[in-house]
Amino acid sequence: ITLCRNRMRENGMVDYLNAYYERSIDGVIFVGRDNEGPDARSAAVIERDRIPFVALDCHLGSKPFGSVDFDYRSGAYEVTTRLLKMSLGRLVYVRPEVQTPQETLREEGVRAACAEAGRVEPVIVQVSIDYRELASFDARRPAGSVVQGDRDSGYVNMLRLLKRAAVGALRDGDVVVASWSGWSRVLQAIAPVQGAVYADLASDGLSMIGTKLFSQLPNLEAGRTCVSEVLQQITGGASGHHVLVPTCHATEELLS
Repeated sequence: ITLCRNRMRENGMVDYLNAYYERSIDGVIFVGRDNEGPDARSAAVIERDRIPFVALDCHLGSKPFGSVDFDYRSGAYEVTTRLLKMSLGRLVYVRPEVQTPQETLREEGVRAACAEAGRVEPVIVQVSIDYRELASFDARRPAGSVVQGDRDSGYVNMLRLLKRAAVGALRDGDVVVASWSGWSRVLQAIAPVQGAVYADLASDGLSMIGTKLFSQLPNLEAGRTCVSEVLQQITGGASGHHVLVPTCHATEELLS
């Protein structure tokens, strides 16, 4: 196993293509960053030379190589449907303003759940933060809250923008769904309201604090599926496309 970056070499080949042609590797599992898959030139080379290749969580649509994606719409729908049964308050969905298929699918799932439950359309609160600030927040595990004297400007700015978007938008008794892991906990600290219930979508263990429900990506299954897929291609099989559904967890059940 070799870890390669998606960095261009002097000969024009990115690291992972160069490693393949040098016979250092037999196949590639590509983990996208910020929803970016292989560039168009690389994708053409992969198709031309039939390089065993699988893209994880890139949501690239129909491509001539393998893929493993998550069904973010179904995951968001399940969490929102269950949360709406816990409260009659209005639904507020808090998401970053970044435009990716993942964020689009999550919002679609939230809207679909509201429509099926016969509730009014959700209030969408978009936080105008960029990938750098999101990454800074993710790197702060397990804090996820304001730290006095913190010098990480990206992290602090994200908290500032999240507070600016949420204060005044949240009301007592709201049903709050956050699209980012740990945001529910932060929202309760920086924009407190009474009687609200919370859930996180893009979630991990941090979301067990302060939420009624949270979703969890099947990352272990995704890793195994990627390996199975790339091995199938290495041994001459056709490329396949796989979609895995996030699971919904009730926090109280896990903590009891």
